[in-house]
Amino acid sequence: IERARDLFAQSGTARYEFDAASCDEGIAGLDFEQGKTEQALPLHQRVAEVRERLFGGNHPSVAIALANIGEDLTKLGRPGDAVPILERAVAISMDRAAKGGDEYVRHKLAAALRAKGDAKAALEQDEASDAAAEPAGDKNGYWESFALTGIGLDLVALGRGTEAVAP
Repeated sequence: IERARDLFAQSGTARYEFDAASCDEGIAGLDFEQGKTEQALPLHQRVAEVRERLFGGNHPSVAIALANIGEDLTKLGRPGDAVPILERAVAISMDRAAKGGDEYVRHKLAAALRAKGDAKAALEQDEASDAAAEPAGDKNGYWESFALTGIGLDLVALGRGTEAVAP
């Protein structure tokens, strides 16, 4: 991915910024998965800046970039910083909510709220994420598993462990 990024940089094409940001997103994802979240965060921030400049602040790809930033901040122990960024990602996704376009970002917001100690608000977001699974075509599929796991964790945090088993 780094080599591809370098080639895009050398090309000087009009697509350079978009293509390089896509490479940055891939590198940041790999860094995150390897536990190098402090390296992933500035790359994810750069991706969000480029997408916002190229596509405007309400583009769905900006919401995903913001969700990545929020996830980084949550992992770094900064859920209070993550929540407003993730709330913005949810707000951007609202125009696609009828098709389940808010499923992913709501789950990331729930994780930050849970890490912040607000299990009640986390449960609301995880339930909204789960509700979005059906219009997104993810009901009983891989992506719904994240919301269901979150619901279970939220219920445990709320002292409702018996209810947490089913999800």
